[in-house]
Parts: sequence; structure tokens; C-alpha cells
Amino acid sequence: MLSEQREAVKTRQANRRAELHRKIQLGGWAMDAGAGEMTGAELVGALLSYREKVVATAEREHHRQRGAVHLAQQAAARSDARPN
Repeated sequence: MLSEQREAVKTRQANRRAELHRKIQLGGWAMDAGAGEMTGAELVGALLSYREKVVATAEREHHRQRGAVHLAQQAAARSDARPN
């Protein structure tokens, strides 16, 4: 019984860590997209508008590809800025 409780605690902790990691990633991506100067309400409003309007798979794929290119460029810029 104790081992089951320990496993349950470990699972909850792992889930919390994964959720925290995802939130940190999302915040980083928002900053990479230039949203750092937006208010929380403005950013959430923009995302809600996106979710309401973009339902076509082709349009989502377009945004996904555009985002992937932008994130790759941001990563390369950070890598170039690091001292060797």
C-alpha cells in the first residue's frame, strides 16, 4: 500500500514538472514571437481569436511552418550571440 502511495506521489510530481516545463516553453515561445510587450489580456485575446478563426488544416499548417522557421531563426541568433 505504501509503495502504491509513493508511486502516486511520484506520478503527480512528474506531471507537475511536465506541466511547468510546458508553461515555461510557452512563455519562451511567446517572447520569441515578440509578445513580451503585450499585456496578458492582449495575448490571450489574440490567441482566442486565432483559435476561433483558424480551423482549416491547411491554414494551421501554414502557421505551424511559419512558426517553425521563426523559432529556428531565433535559436540560431541565440547560438550566434553566445561567446565561444
